[in-house]
Amino acid sequence: MSELLSENAESIALSSLNQYSYCPRRCALIFMDHEFVDNIHTQRGTEEHERADQTFHVCDAEGVRLEYALPVWSRRLGLSGRCDVVEFHPDGTVYPVEYKHGKKHKWLNDDLQLAAQAICLEEMLNIRIERGAIFHKGSMHRREVTFTQELRKHVEETTAAIHDLLALGHLPTPINNQRCPECSLKEICLPDVVANKNRSSKAARELFEIRGGNMETKLVVFKDKQIRRTLYNNEWWFSVADVVESLTDSSDVRQYVKRLRQRDSELDSYWGTICTPLELVAPDGKKRATNCANTEGLFRIIQSIPSPKAEPFKRWLAKVGYERVQEIEDPELATARTRELYRAKGYSEAWIEKRMRGIAVRAELTEEWKQRGVKDSPEYAILTAEISKAAFGMTPSEYKEFKGLERENLRDHMTDLELIFSMLGEAATTEIARKQDVQGFPENRIAARKGGKIAGDAREKLEIETGDSVVTQENFLSEPESKKRRQIPPSPPLKSGE
Repeated sequence: MSELLSENAESIALSSLNQYSYCPRRCALIFMDHEFVDNIHTQRGTEEHERADQTFHVCDAEGVRLEYALPVWSRRLGLSGRCDVVEFHPDGTVYPVEYKHGKKHKWLNDDLQLAAQAICLEEMLNIRIERGAIFHKGSMHRREVTFTQELRKHVEETTAAIHDLLALGHLPTPINNQRCPECSLKEICLPDVVANKNRSSKAARELFEIRGGNMETKLVVFKDKQIRRTLYNNEWWFSVADVVESLTDSSDVRQYVKRLRQRDSELDSYWGTICTPLELVAPDGKKRATNCANTEGLFRIIQSIPSPKAEPFKRWLAKVGYERVQEIEDPELATARTRELYRAKGYSEAWIEKRMRGIAVRAELTEEWKQRGVKDSPEYAILTAEISKAAFGMTPSEYKEFKGLERENLRDHMTDLELIFSMLGEAATTEIARKQDVQGFPENRIAARKGGKIAGDAREKLEIETGDSVVTQENFLSEPESKKRRQIPPSPPLKSGE
């Protein structure tokens, strides 16, 4: 992973490694959705950082220079942030120190953040840093951390996983374990609701029901109130006034919305983007232009309404969306929507069929990993990288760079053959894991390499027979796949020895 990111790649905060290691969903809520709420633990932590967050330096009696709030970065990893304290000793030793409230916890998130600081300093100063320390205010104890090769690799893998997380824009599922009760974002994350499909589906049904069970109806019931809606650009758009009235019981919805926009300047600035005037049937039976919002926009508006009726569900709805609730209850609906999305983007039916099959193979593999003791990200990302490296000679990050992609989904820019060999590698990995009954991350990592190698060997044999490279730099950024399918020339023949 010596070249994880190009110099032009967007950097992520050093503190995101700490958050991701503790909980990937918390990391996404903070750095992707920009959600943050203080509790007693975070407030105390902030207080402990107040002195360290003021940029200055001092020298002690032994000649050690202490730099506070020192800015650091790594272009290689795409990291940036500040070190609480960095000690520069007369003998040339550089020693980062991180301040943390409380005692040492059993998780490695603090150690990971400190090691990332050291890697940034090494790149900036062209030196080697062997160890640093974490000062735990709760015990008033400085705990030394050795930056082992394993810890350094963990930093790189976690950094890559965070970059992928932010690029994909996907909110991970809650871990819903002993870490959640004291998390400051618990009321936003709602781990016990979202992680429990039965509870989330029941909540959605009670809040937002289809009248008569007919998806084609232009009326839905929202807490016993009728909400007008209309199909626009193949998705439902809802009357903003109807939703606001149902949540607030306001006698003057127009004035309520006006005050709402005055209170929320961000919402007001995006109002024209969120709302679109569409014709709806008014109570008098006539059609009139009415401000409407789709599910994403509607849930953004709900977030700004300080109503007890909205509070129990508004944060969760803003994350999953009404359409997502339907997909939980009817997986076939999600598949149909995905196919329609790919058709709208200009993909051929032949490509879509392979892509959908690949999604199914991938889902089967991740379910197998879950049952065999593999934790969610970043372990999934590491195993995926092992399969890709063995199958194509590149990790997913390297493959994306090879294709000239940034935030795009790699597999959405694969050719038919690339998709087929991706499926082969993952299907082979699943079969090996089952037949050999592998358990835990280390054994599954070996299985991933074996599965990827099966695909890699098959790919190389095909390339020898055809003289063409399966791996291609082609992408579908400028032209849709269906159009390129009709005009893409054969791949250049492989040179001898490749």
